[in-house]
Amino acid sequence: FVKKERVAKLTKVSDELEIAFNQSMLGKTKKVLFEDEEDGFMVGFTDNYIKVYTDRSKVKSGDLIDVKLTELFKLGIKGEVLC
Repeated sequence: FVKKERVAKLTKVSDELEIAFNQSMLGKTKKVLFEDEEDGFMVGFTDNYIKVYTDRSKVKSGDLIDVKLTELFKLGIKGEVLC
């Protein structure tokens, strides 16, 4: 019981820290390596493991592209592909 409580508290703190970090990245431009499609978005990761979602019509799997991080979304950030 104590172990489960501790895990729940640590998970909550971890989630809060991740959200705060992601908020601090909004408005910045990062290189993103796109890997998969998820719920109509292409999904990739920055060099510091931020999960980024963008319009799937603008990128394909394997692309490494500059993306402006625009808004919190799901467990990551939506981004706008810069040409």
